[in-house]
Amino acid sequence: MKRQSLRVFSSSLSVLVGRTNINNSRITLLKSNNILPSSVRRGFSSTCMVKAREIKLNSFLKEVKKKASDEEELEVDLVKQFEENKNLIVDEKPQATTVVTKQRVFDKSFDEMFNEGEDYLEKRVLHKASEAFSDCIEMKPNNYLPYLQRSKTYLLKGEHALALNDMDKCMEILNEYPDNDMTKQSKIDILHNRAVYYFEHEKYSDAEKNYYESVGFYDAIEQKNVKVKKVYSESLNNLGFLLLERSAAEEALEIFEKSLEIRLSEPELSSEKEISKIYFNIARAHEKSGNFAKSIEFTSKFLETNPDNYSANLLLAKTLNKIGQFEKSIQACDACYNILQKVSTEDLGKTELKRHKKNISFILLLKGNNYLEKNDIDNAEKFFMTAVESNRADLQPWFEIPKL
Repeated sequence: MKRQSLRVFSSSLSVLVGRTNINNSRITLLKSNNILPSSVRRGFSSTCMVKAREIKLNSFLKEVKKKASDEEELEVDLVKQFEENKNLIVDEKPQATTVVTKQRVFDKSFDEMFNEGEDYLEKRVLHKASEAFSDCIEMKPNNYLPYLQRSKTYLLKGEHALALNDMDKCMEILNEYPDNDMTKQSKIDILHNRAVYYFEHEKYSDAEKNYYESVGFYDAIEQKNVKVKKVYSESLNNLGFLLLERSAAEEALEIFEKSLEIRLSEPELSSEKEISKIYFNIARAHEKSGNFAKSIEFTSKFLETNPDNYSANLLLAKTLNKIGQFEKSIQACDACYNILQKVSTEDLGKTELKRHKKNISFILLLKGNNYLEKNDIDNAEKFFMTAVESNRADLQPWFEIPKL
């Protein structure tokens, strides 16, 4: 029995040493049959396992090396193939690939759709106008006119970002066109609308820059029609307003007078409403320049068609006070007070209500100051106290104010 066990052990060792395809199943078989003594079997098992791991590792490394060698040979073959064929390469442009897209078929011509959009824009049917101009753009994407008119539509709809995109696209296309009166007129439109956009977003320096550029194109146009004159006048009026806000009164006055001249030269542009706006701006410019008599003259012209305008009556009251016409200033203060009293305070928000009360307080103080200048002390004290009470009621309405 012992001899048989040693023979099996010897043959097993020879297999282990001489062959490389030993596997765990044979080792398990020897162990399971209990052919070997337990002490030999334990040593034999551990030795076999170590050797098996080494064999598996060597086999794995051989496979890796073979794979790397195959890849290297492939790479060498590719390089060799490239070297052999590189002289056959010619400098040719690739053939353009034409992508065929399904194009919409319109039942109207470009001019018909554009005129339709113009009609909708004039009638302020803005969603229909933008749709019509969008169809025009789809039909003729390199025509600047639909972009120009759609930008105006977007401005009226309050979609300012879309309007600005269309203006930029329109200017980009226009720069590719020959420079003539028509393109210059369109550029005036774009620059004017851009300025309106920047003004409404409180980017006043950008607005002023675009107004100046718009005004600059006007002088280069030989044939000036009513439409371009209207845009030019509006640009001048708005530019003057911006200059007046930064206290450039003399420059603003010159621009307002030029705007007024353009309006009066065309009956279609000289409506009372538009002319009166320029009168009021001229009056403000004269007041800031210290030309009080001229300011009163143009304020009075504005009030002929706008008698209930609070700002104009207030300007008149302040200017009359400055030149010593205190009785007339008191009358203008009364006109301001009556206008403010007509305002329904129930419809005002908190901020508007506070401003409204401060306006009333200011008018009462101005009226009291006029009486003081006339040496009417009793009336002066009366209106001063009323103004103080009005101001206190505005600032502290939640508790009872002790009397002085």
